[in-house]
Amino acid sequence: MPEKNSKIYHLRRFYYDTALTLDPITMTALKTLVGPSQIVCGTDFPFVPTQVPVGGLSKSGFTADEFRGVELENALRFLPTWK
Repeated sequence: MPEKNSKIYHLRRFYYDTALTLDPITMTALKTLVGPSQIVCGTDFPFVPTQVPVGGLSKSGFTADEFRGVELENALRFLPTWK
């Protein structure tokens, strides 16, 4: 576990959305850096004219449990009124 004063510790306090990044290399790097519980699904809609299929995330290197978290459960932790 990193020390509280390290940059890595502070990165783990934020949430990161997937925003059009669906490749396994990028998602594995992000998972390694901040942990899967800090990643949420994002598409950049309506700023990007085409919607990215959420199903593409299932091929991005997440386990079934991690995918469920990214797809919905992680966001519900900081948006509890949407449960």
